[in-house]
Amino acid sequence: MRRRLLDIIHRFYLDAISRLPPAEFRRTTGLARGLHVGGHCFGPLHPVHNIVVNSIWYAAAFPVAGSDDEDEANALLSTDGICHRSLDGLVAALRDLCPSISSGDALWRLFSAGADLTAAVALANGVSKSSALRVVASQGHAAFHLAALVARHPDPTAFAHFASSALPSINGQHNIVQLLIMKHVLASRHINYLSKVLVPSSPHEPSVSLLMLSAPVLDCIASQKQQFKGIGKQVVNVVNMALQQYTQRSGEQLKLHSVCGASLLKEEGLENCYHINFLAYHEGSGSAVGATVLFFTEAIILSCDETDIRLCAPVDPVTDIGAFAVGTKVDITGPL
Repeated sequence: MRRRLLDIIHRFYLDAISRLPPAEFRRTTGLARGLHVGGHCFGPLHPVHNIVVNSIWYAAAFPVAGSDDEDEANALLSTDGICHRSLDGLVAALRDLCPSISSGDALWRLFSAGADLTAAVALANGVSKSSALRVVASQGHAAFHLAALVARHPDPTAFAHFASSALPSINGQHNIVQLLIMKHVLASRHINYLSKVLVPSSPHEPSVSLLMLSAPVLDCIASQKQQFKGIGKQVVNVVNMALQQYTQRSGEQLKLHSVCGASLLKEEGLENCYHINFLAYHEGSGSAVGATVLFFTEAIILSCDETDIRLCAPVDPVTDIGAFAVGTKVDITGPL
């Protein structure tokens, strides 16, 4: 049941990522960090809308110092961790809102409700969704705080206030949901607008003082970041090669949006085998981003400048998640 729920949540993240402008994922301080760290799927809206809004809010409310340069390697995302944390948060929130149900019951209600928290509350309480909405509105602060805590959100207190109070009020004033419905694929100007609307005043200060790291720890962090960046560039190069071969065969005009899963398999007799899922979009007129397509590719890295693309094929997120999922032997993605 948990595995099936994770598949549903994974599809939510693929949908949410496909709606965000690819340029924003290239920025070192952009949406990729917001999604990876604070873009959970729980909140008062539909799960996909929660992911989009929570990611934008976190990136705007908790910015990091540093350059905002674009780098193609930053298109490498890992959704596995945030999917697991979101599910843990959903279960915690549902059990807080419906204290009589067990963990197993919570998983079943969430599965039956398509991982939608409000719909799961309606099923658990045997009431209409409008009644469940009132329950979430009145008891949501404690539930969202617990969900964020269990899901390891960096600031559960700030998130609980945002999800239970600030977001419903802002949505009422600016009709954010209507914007997300009308603009299925957001442009950078929409991200800038939502950032200002969701964080109208000065950004939140960190709830705890920053740690003073020693020189050896800083050196270790710098080394890990450089290693991740190197791996990211290698994976993106593989994806660009696979996508180029696919476009030559199909005649479609596609560009890389983001890499949403990559693993290096270490099976007997098969070294340096990558399994990668990535999103590509059809080039629209001007700067417009067209419809996105999910791809699976398998590639063997024979040397630093030679790659054998074994397979590159579009997959259906609804029917093929699991059948064309990336391997999990050695996860090469990491925090952004």
